[in-house]
Amino acid sequence: VPIDLFWSLRQDLPMSFFDTTLTGRVINQFSSDIYTIDEDLAANLRSYLGSLSSVISTIVVVSFVTPMFTLCLIPIIIFYLIQQAYFMITYRELKRLDSITKSPIVALLAKTINGVSTIRAFSAQRSLFRRIVKMLDKQQNCYYLVFSAQC
Repeated sequence: VPIDLFWSLRQDLPMSFFDTTLTGRVINQFSSDIYTIDEDLAANLRSYLGSLSSVISTIVVVSFVTPMFTLCLIPIIIFYLIQQAYFMITYRELKRLDSITKSPIVALLAKTINGVSTIRAFSAQRSLFRRIVKMLDKQQNCYYLVFSAQC
């Protein structure tokens, strides 16, 4: 299915899209989407449903035992919704930064694989290694923030 989706999108996009968009960004987007579908979706759904059932059952039990709690529940829900809106904006920006810093790494790796003989001919291994280490360091800083936000 992802390959069919890729080809259908490729046919609908103008050539200028491929001229202005880095190859690494396109590959990164498809690989992260497929990873999310394969790995994260089932685990996240299971975790979400488990947490939701725990919260609902706790609210029902506490409301049954202490009916006054239901009056306090409305401000708590409003506060939670405000916090959730703020978190979603921040998290979306963090994910965008992570994706932006990951795309050049994927593009560089694709170019390295295609030009390995040229890199060896000009003895550019050290330069390439320093460049990828610098890119990885920057990307890992962004990923650390995303990972911290998820905890």
